[in-house]
Amino acid sequence: MRILRVDSLPFHSIAYHCAAPGGGTMVAELPLLIGWVDTLPAPLTALICTSDLQGISLPQGDALPVRLLGEMVAEELLVMTELGMLPAPEQMGVLLAGDFYAAPQADQRGVSGDVRGVWHAMRRCGRWVTGVAGNHDQFAGSIENHPRVAMNDVHLLDGRISVLDGLRIGGLGGIIGNPRKPMRRTEHDYMHTLATLLRSAPDVVVMHESPAIPEIGRIGSLPVRKTLDLVGGMTIICGHCHWEQPLAILTNETQILNVDGRVVILCVDTQVSLASRL
Repeated sequence: MRILRVDSLPFHSIAYHCAAPGGGTMVAELPLLIGWVDTLPAPLTALICTSDLQGISLPQGDALPVRLLGEMVAEELLVMTELGMLPAPEQMGVLLAGDFYAAPQADQRGVSGDVRGVWHAMRRCGRWVTGVAGNHDQFAGSIENHPRVAMNDVHLLDGRISVLDGLRIGGLGGIIGNPRKPMRRTEHDYMHTLATLLRSAPDVVVMHESPAIPEIGRIGSLPVRKTLDLVGGMTIICGHCHWEQPLAILTNETQILNVDGRVVILCVDTQVSLASRL
C-alpha cells in the first residue's frame, strides 16, 4: 500500500469543545480528509486513520450526553456510510494512533483517562479496529476483554504486528520519556522496539510519536526520524505532534501520514489500481 496523495480541503468537519491554550474551553473544528492509495487487499476499499481527538461534544440540551470526540466521529462516519458517502463498514478498517481522552469539561490539557468507549465506537465503523495507545490513554483492563467488544476484531498493538485481511500492521504506542510514567519508554528501548518492527516488513506501522522532519518544518522526534531513515519504503501513520500538512515523504521513500487532530480516510484510487492489473 502506497499513499498517492491527500486532498488539501476537508470534505466534512465536526465542531467540538477542547481545552483552550490559556485555560478554559474553546470551540474547534475537526477536519475530515480523503486520501488516496494505490491498492488495498480485498475486501478492503478504505482505511479510517486518526489520532489525538482530545475533545468533547458540544452541548445539545438534554438530548444526548456529553461524548468524547472520537465517539462523535464514529457516529458521523456511520451516517456517511448509510448515505453512501463512504464505503460500507464491511469494506473498511480503522487505524487509531492514540490520545482519545479529554477532560469532562474540556477545560484542561494533558488529562489522561479511559478511551475504551472510543475504540468500541470506532469498531462499528469497520471490519476491525487496530492501533496504539497514546501517552494520555488508559484502558481499565485489556481492550480485548471489554465486554462490549469482540476480541477478534479489536487489536491494541505495542511492539508487535497483526495481520488483518492480509494487511501486515505494526504498532508502537506511547512516547519516549521517563519509563516510570505511563506509556513512556527510554529512548534506547523505544528505538530498539521500532527498529525490530520495521525489520519485520509491515505494510503499515501505526505509532503515536511522529518523526521530526526539520528540513520542511515538521516537528516531532529526531531519534524516531533517524531510525526511519535507515529503512526505506515504509508507510507510517502517526500523531502526538500536529503538522499543518498531513503527508510527508522522506528521501528513502518512507511515507509519513500525520493524523494528529484530523481524520484521514485512505481510499483506493480505482484508476491506479486498475492500471496496475493491465
